[in-house]
Amino acid sequence: MIVETTLFSLSVFHGNLLDYTAASLFSSWNQWITLPISYADLPRNAQLCITFHDCAGPGRHVPVGGTTIPLFGKTGVLRQGMYDLEVWPEIRADSTSSSSTHGKMRNSLGQHQMQRLAKLTKKHRNGHMSKIDWLDRLTFREIELVNEREKQSTDHLYLVLEFPRIVIQGQWVS
Repeated sequence: MIVETTLFSLSVFHGNLLDYTAASLFSSWNQWITLPISYADLPRNAQLCITFHDCAGPGRHVPVGGTTIPLFGKTGVLRQGMYDLEVWPEIRADSTSSSSTHGKMRNSLGQHQMQRLAKLTKKHRNGHMSKIDWLDRLTFREIELVNEREKQSTDHLYLVLEFPRIVIQGQWVS
């Protein structure tokens, strides 16, 4: 399995970020991606395109699936935290602005629940909800279980991607 990551904005190629070879599709990638340009120089429409390839013979690779995620949210803020991205089967990640391989999950009742919980988790992480240690542990464990159940009930593949929290002069930037 080969993981190809590229950075695009308005279909303009900014470079391959990382090619990673894994033993299987269910491997833990666990690699930080280094961008070829500084954050300050990133266009607001920059997006990360990730394609998974499998070997189909000597020197030949076929796409297992692809997903795309904008690096900035709709308010122009750099993404932070964990994202569950749907991997679209048997196609390369699409770099166009109206990407056909967007990582946002397809609409179904289960996916709607996962998206709702992800938004609440983000609110908690950003300090918009009270933090109660024992309740937070129980809640986040239950959220994990709900997400796992929903993922296992579909035939879709998912990629969990973590964006780092940015700290400038000791302050969290969001």
